[in-house]
Amino acid sequence: MKLTCAGLLAAVMASQLSAQASGPEPAVAAVTAGEAGPQLHQGEVAYARTCAACHGEKGIGAKGPPLVPFVYLEAQVMAIVRGGQGEMPPMPAQAISDDEVFATMAYLMALEDAQH
Repeated sequence: MKLTCAGLLAAVMASQLSAQASGPEPAVAAVTAGEAGPQLHQGEVAYARTCAACHGEKGIGAKGPPLVPFVYLEAQVMAIVRGGQGEMPPMPAQAISDDEVFATMAYLMALEDAQH
């Protein structure tokens, strides 16, 4: 069975609404210049392997909702990726590591920056 990111956006948006009631949360950790190249490449590879089938080649959406612009919080994404929500199944670390999830978030933010 191929694991995908289907439903990530809808689930994250629902989580954001509940998180807004409890106050702000730190956004995804900043990437230093030295880490940017390798991390973005790792994110691109992980995204292509686990997310693109549903969310489109550049995060613009397909069967699943768009992920760009990427405006989600790290904790929300990790909770949904690991626990699943809606149509999205839980994705164990064997399918996509924590580092790959963080790299994928950085990749999606870079895609958004490239559009501006």
